Amino acid sequence: MMKRVDFFIVIALLCAAFWAGQATNDTTLKHWEVVKDLLQVSASILTFYVAYKALNTWKEQHVHIERYKAVVGIERAAHELLIVFRRYVNAASHERRVVVDGENSPNLLSISCKAPALNEELSNRFAALYDSITWAETFISNEDLTKVKGIWTEIVGELNSHTGCHQALLDTGNGSQNDNLEKHFWYKKQIEAIEWRIEDKVNQLKRFLQMIRSG
Repeated sequence: MMKRVDFFIVIALLCAAFWAGQATNDTTLKHWEVVKDLLQVSASILTFYVAYKALNTWKEQHVHIERYKAVVGIERAAHELLIVFRRYVNAASHERRVVVDGENSPNLLSISCKAPALNEELSNRFAALYDSITWAETFISNEDLTKVKGIWTEIVGELNSHTGCHQALLDTGNGSQNDNLEKHFWYKKQIEAIEWRIEDKVNQLKRFLQMIRSG
């Protein structure tokens, strides 16, 4: 777009110069009047050109700054999400040890009781991440936005699976009493795999955002 504008401005200046050259051949005109008209036309065109370039430069800088801020906002939300997720994973694992494995040390009980509150905080962090992505829609490309939303959707799906497996394992109760050792083992393996995938997906999102920011 800018190259086309520059081209038309050059054409306009050439036309003005051609007009001035033709006007100087007219003996009925005074040379100073021709020079004055030429300067007025050139000054008007140059003023418009400089103003147009300045406006577009400002727009480009503004968009770049807002784009940078939007990407950093998503990165920050993803980082905070990962921190809360790790705290939740720790509390949830302690909760399973209490409910399923029958352990009851004071330390385990104090940590396990934090799991419900951390689960709620984790949901809030997911909502904050989504809000950051929504706010960034104006400033990042559709292709990048689709990629970011795709990773976010995968993370949400994994978290739902984690919540389901965790609750299902708690519902089976104590393995020594209910003889559900095989089921417990399967759920625990599923939970470990899901936790690894969530960590990987969040880090994948952070790496992609860093690529956008540096691009």
